[in-house]
Amino acid sequence: MMIYKLYVGICSCWCFSILAQDTNNLGNKTAMRAFDSEISIGKSGLWVPKVASSNTVSGSVYLFDNWIGLYTVVGKNHNTTQILNLNYNLQTKNLESSVGKDSIFQYDLGEIDLVKEGQTVYKVVRNEQVNGLFVELYAGSRFQIYKEMQLGIKKGAFDRLTQAKVDDDRYVQVPVYYVVQAGVFQREKMSKKLILKLVQDKKEAVSKYASQYDLSYTNDADLSRILIYYSSL
Repeated sequence: MMIYKLYVGICSCWCFSILAQDTNNLGNKTAMRAFDSEISIGKSGLWVPKVASSNTVSGSVYLFDNWIGLYTVVGKNHNTTQILNLNYNLQTKNLESSVGKDSIFQYDLGEIDLVKEGQTVYKVVRNEQVNGLFVELYAGSRFQIYKEMQLGIKKGAFDRLTQAKVDDDRYVQVPVYYVVQAGVFQREKMSKKLILKLVQDKKEAVSKYASQYDLSYTNDADLSRILIYYSSL
């Protein structure tokens, strides 16, 4: 317990700088395991070496712009903790903490229910239909809406005359939306027609509300606001 308190205290001030010291990798791993043991979400996690970035594709395979932030993690056992160093690998679908210059700790998603960053909730969904970390846009009793960021590659431009490549290929994040009804995940494109069909029982009131406040059915923040209103009716 003392190790955990010391670890969290130092991390809060130095943003995990203690773990970046290459001269004491074994001590770093011991501290990380003690931390995981306290929060009960990483007991069956895995230490792996960092993989060098591709020389042919620029950009990042990670969901968040950087590793430092305030994340609240809720385990399947309902234990909650805050982590200051976290990211999600869109390529491998692993939730990870960066430890030093050469190590990554991969958490066992089977032990995690959700991750919160500010007002955004990322739900861990693992079944025969889908697998990964999904933004929870709406969690109603009749239906749910999730957004998954998938990894794509935007091809670099070519010079038409020389046929030489003038830009690198680049990783891009592609949003994919799912509507869930009775446990079935259906990939959908967000639209006014789709949403009004989902809220058929209160369609007129929802449509009037969206028009009154000039809300878009294809904007995540506006859509959440529309559906919160729907739930309040």
